[in-house]
Amino acid sequence: MILKKTTLATFIITLLLSSCSSSKNSTSASDNSQKTDEIINLTIEYTSNYCGGANPPDELLERLKIPKAYANMDIYISKESNINNVIKITADANGKVTTSLSDGKYYLFMPEKIAAKSTNERDEKGCITWKNTPNGDFSISNGSKEVVVTIKKTCDACGPLRP
Repeated sequence: MILKKTTLATFIITLLLSSCSSSKNSTSASDNSQKTDEIINLTIEYTSNYCGGANPPDELLERLKIPKAYANMDIYISKESNINNVIKITADANGKVTTSLSDGKYYLFMPEKIAAKSTNERDEKGCITWKNTPNGDFSISNGSKEVVVTIKKTCDACGPLRP
């Protein structure tokens, strides 16, 4: 079942990214350097900010800096550096995603940014800025096949303040 979802997600990502890149690129005879999509093995890791109240022990802050596998979780990918035109992909138990991507820069957004709504307790502008700030990015170039990206989970700027 997971394999079918991953295969379907890969197909949809390939289709959408191909259509986006082909509609934005001119088809002039002088631009024959356009590469086709390549199969990419993407490994996603994450670190976290401390989002609690009181000052935490240094040991906790150090643990949050250690990358962990982004296991069995959804993430959104875009060729834009904001939450427009995102496509959902799902990492496996080891934080790995196999997909087809063309050369270029890609941005990753955690699901909470896509779903976030501003509350009255927070600044609307701060919420919008947080939502549109990628958790991480990576580039594909010259036939990249294996990419490891570390994203950073940041504190929710849209929800209620923490005590």
